[in-house]
Amino acid sequence: LGALDLTFRSPSKNINIARIKISGRFPETGVMWNTKVEEMAYVESGEGIVSINGMSQSIKQGDVILYERHEKVFWDGELTLVIACSPAWTPKQHVTE
Repeated sequence: LGALDLTFRSPSKNINIARIKISGRFPETGVMWNTKVEEMAYVESGEGIVSINGMSQSIKQGDVILYERHEKVFWDGELTLVIACSPAWTPKQHVTE
């Protein structure tokens, strides 16, 4: 999984938030997507790239990235992200290919 550190809190089934530290590429190969939720990521620190549906863009501290369910995503860089999901994210919704 590349270096990934996840802090996850879920007081609600309608929305939740996670703080994620990524070091390198995540996932290591391929892409990931969510089958149920829309996700909004805030780059708390660091820089790197995000690829959504094959289109990559550079990201840095302060950027906000929104992606819909079923959009195929990977991250690469040294990043700390704060990601909010609605409805609340669960591991069962997450697919990696």
